[in-house]
Amino acid sequence: MWRSAGVFLGALMLSAAAQADNTPQAWLERLQQAQQQQPYQGVFVYERQNSFATFRIWQGVDQGHVLRRIQDQDGEPHERLQRDGVLLCSSRGQWLSAAGPLLTLDLDRLAQGYELRLVGRSRVAGRLATVLALIPRDRYRYAHEWHLDAQTGLLLKAVMVDADGGLLERFQFSQLSALPPKVEQLQPQVPCQPPQLTPSQPVVQSWEPQWLPPGFAQLSQQQLPGRGDVLVLSSLFSDGLNSFSVYVEPMGDQLAADARSQLGPTVAVAHRLQAEQGDVMITVVGEVPRVTAERVVLSMRPVVEAAP
Repeated sequence: MWRSAGVFLGALMLSAAAQADNTPQAWLERLQQAQQQQPYQGVFVYERQNSFATFRIWQGVDQGHVLRRIQDQDGEPHERLQRDGVLLCSSRGQWLSAAGPLLTLDLDRLAQGYELRLVGRSRVAGRLATVLALIPRDRYRYAHEWHLDAQTGLLLKAVMVDADGGLLERFQFSQLSALPPKVEQLQPQVPCQPPQLTPSQPVVQSWEPQWLPPGFAQLSQQQLPGRGDVLVLSSLFSDGLNSFSVYVEPMGDQLAADARSQLGPTVAVAHRLQAEQGDVMITVVGEVPRVTAERVVLSMRPVVEAAP
C-alpha cells in the first residue's frame, strides 16, 4: 500500500513538473536561453507592409559571447555582424530588418502589458513549434504571435498585428539548422564598416511624459547633436518587448508643421509645442499604435528643478 502511494505521489510530482515546464513563462525563459546559448544557421523572411526581404543568418557562441552574422539575400550582397546584439560592423546603413530574429525581453514588465497564452502547436521550416500569443491588455500596444522551436526554444516565426487583426510585420524561418557555424561563416565576406557613433552630451534640461501606457518605463536619456549648434534630447521607453523614442528639438526660427506617418508597425508623430524657452518639436518614433504616440507627444512637459 505504501509503495503504491509512493508511486502515485511520484507520478503527481512529475506531472506537476511537466506542467510547470509548459507554461508561457517557461517558454519565454527557454527563448531567452536559446538566444544566448544556442548556435544555429538558417534563412528567414521578413515582411512589412507588402515588402519582402530574405536573409541568411549564422549564430555562434564564443567564450560566453553571442556572434551573429546576417546577410541580405536580395540584390547586391550586404551584411552585418553583431556581438551580444550590438552592431560591430555593417556593409551599408539602415536595414529593412534592424536586428533579425533577436528579442530583448523584460519578462517581469512584459506581463504588465500582455496576457500570455499557449494556443497550440505548429510546424515551421519543417520543425515542430509551440505557439505563444501575447495579447495586449489595452489598446496602446500591438498583439504578437510567436512560434517557438520545440527542440531548441528558438523563435521560428513571429507575427505582429494591429487591433483589427491586420498584419503589420512577419518574420519566419524557411530553413533552420541547430549545427554550429564554422569560424569563417561568422566573418564578413564583403567590406564591413564599424558604426559611426554620435557622441552624446550631458543632459542640460530634461523633458518627461506626464502619461505612459502601463508597463512602459524610461530606459535611457541623452542629448545628441542636431542641426547647427542645436542639441536634441532623446529618451527611450520600453514595455519589455516593444519600444519607442521621444525626441525634443528646439526650433528657434525654423518653420515646421505637425506630422504623422506609419510604415508597418513603426509610427512617427511630430508635434510643435510652445515653451517658455521657445518652441520645440516633439517627435515620437517606435513600434506602438498611433494613439499611443499621440498621447505621449501631447503629455510631454519640461522637468522643473526644485529650488535649492
